[in-house]
Amino acid sequence: MQSKGAIKLVAILIALACLYQLSFTWATKHQENKSAEYAERAVEAMKASPEYAKVPEVDKAYFLDSLRKEKSRNYLDSVSAQKVYLGFTYKEVKEKEINLGLDLKGGMNVMLQVQVRDLIKALADNNESEEFTKALDLAGKRELETRQDYITLFAEAWNEVGGGKRLSSIFGTYEMREKIKPETSDEEVIKVIRAEAESAVANSFNVLRNRIDRFGVTQPNIQRIGNTGRILVELPGVKEPERVRKLLQGTASLEFWTTYENQEIYPYLAEANTLLRRMGEDEEAEAAATADAAATAADAAAPNAVAPEAAAEAAQDSTVQALEAADSLSKDEAAFIKANPLFAYLSPNQSNGQLMQGACIGFAHYKDTAKINKMLALPQVKALFPSEFIPMWTVKASDWDKTGSLFELVAIKASSRDGKAPLDGGVVSDARVSYGNTGGAPSVSMSMNAEGARVWARLTADNIGKQIAIVLDGMVYSYPRVNGEISGGNSEITGNFTVTEAEDLSNVLKSGKLPAPATIVQEQVVGPSLGSESINAGMISFVIAFILVLIYMLIFWSLEQARL
Repeated sequence: MQSKGAIKLVAILIALACLYQLSFTWATKHQENKSAEYAERAVEAMKASPEYAKVPEVDKAYFLDSLRKEKSRNYLDSVSAQKVYLGFTYKEVKEKEINLGLDLKGGMNVMLQVQVRDLIKALADNNESEEFTKALDLAGKRELETRQDYITLFAEAWNEVGGGKRLSSIFGTYEMREKIKPETSDEEVIKVIRAEAESAVANSFNVLRNRIDRFGVTQPNIQRIGNTGRILVELPGVKEPERVRKLLQGTASLEFWTTYENQEIYPYLAEANTLLRRMGEDEEAEAAATADAAATAADAAAPNAVAPEAAAEAAQDSTVQALEAADSLSKDEAAFIKANPLFAYLSPNQSNGQLMQGACIGFAHYKDTAKINKMLALPQVKALFPSEFIPMWTVKASDWDKTGSLFELVAIKASSRDGKAPLDGGVVSDARVSYGNTGGAPSVSMSMNAEGARVWARLTADNIGKQIAIVLDGMVYSYPRVNGEISGGNSEITGNFTVTEAEDLSNVLKSGKLPAPATIVQEQVVGPSLGSESINAGMISFVIAFILVLIYMLIFWSLEQARL
């Protein structure tokens, strides 16, 4: 009887554990349903607003669908850092829910291959010798017939067709002079090539991961496949395969930009805030005039109708009330947003009323960054700022923000001649993590080629005391302050990095040096119908299995009772 009690206890504990884990999926679904309801209220409010009447009939469905998605996303963003279930935030609950994956949710499965051949050619400065070309071709041919990695196959091919020449004669270029000498053995050269390839693949992985995070896919799966140079990407729920292809295969663009000081840009931000308020007031006045005209026309058609002023006022009041209800804003909050359309979302970089030094001009919650970008991109607003001004967000949240939600907006200063960055990543010859003069904290050491060293010396000399931003794919990875002119092309970048952050930054810097594009070699789009069929089949299987277990338990229990 004691064994039966133990079995019951174990069964109950397992059931409770399963229910606990499943409850996170329920909690996530509950919040998503609330976001859908919130979005529908916003849609209904929009239908009653004068703005909706201006939308062409053929575009109304698309307009409402876009609004529905935006409002749903805004709601989920707003609760991402709030505790919504058992002390967990929505973000944590979402991470704990059961991952349906592609087979149940549908989406896109992509296999990318980092082109190691192109990387090896770049390391050799595109050497065109006959032996080198033959070795590359032979390695490529054998790669199709074996599971060995390309670098190993290249080393074997070189031993066969190299004619006794050292690999150092091929790879002993100016940029590789610190790592490969004329006397360096072939084995050492291959080690260097392998290390560079590993760095390139790691950087491609990081670039893809950051792009996917910004794409907004729920529960993506991205992983490296051994040492093959392949990267597997699974994107559940994706319905735009062409957009995903462009996102994953786009060339990473590493650039170095000069910056403005916060004090230089703040006056323009204040002007933009005022202009946006006036534009909002003008739109309200125009909407009120439109409503008044419509009410006047209705009154002329129906003499017994409500007075035009009362009708317009009632319509406007109902619209405002509906919008306030949909956006869950108090009157004070709505009034503040109306008076400060920009600063309600972008907090200026100041402390105790004093503007802080540096290139950071403000902070914003990640859910508001797109809204701020849209406001700053308006032609009327853009005309207020210097023509060289480009706002760019940091790739990670601010260091002092414990929630990981607030990102920094950096004031980039473009070249007045062509609007391009004064220096790109093609001049970086090497980058590595070091622990030199930072008291044990990791920093990043960077080396540039002769051309880069010359431009870098001039750039740093002209910007002493200011910050230079390191930008990849339009996102700021770091913006260290220049303490003095840096000649010779060797620099050390500090910034309270963790070891992982320093490694990522060194890989980012090296991404501009070697062209190792990741190309799609295999892709599969899984439709949601397959997922629905899988879920239904799983439910049927579960019900059948549950019934069979119950029958077995009843039979076993009856036999035990009969024996007693």
